[in-house]
Amino acid sequence: MARLKLVHAVSDDGDLSPFAQDYALIHKAANLVIDEFGEDAATYAAERADLLHREGDALGAAAWRRIAPVIEELQWKRRKGKPTT
Repeated sequence: MARLKLVHAVSDDGDLSPFAQDYALIHKAANLVIDEFGEDAATYAAERADLLHREGDALGAAAWRRIAPVIEELQWKRRKGKPTT
């Protein structure tokens, strides 16, 4: 599985780019799901994506599909003892 990498883009006035802000929110959501569901977090995210897709909520399903691989990345890093920030 490919590991996600984030390049922090900072504007001249010190603000994070929209991409970095978006990634930060996804990262935060992934951590919250891990805190709540532990080792089952990635499964939970995938199941939520599937449920929302079946219910016709394409936007919600897409959000969970973006969160799921970040959960997997964070859990992999935690198992390897690597920093997750």
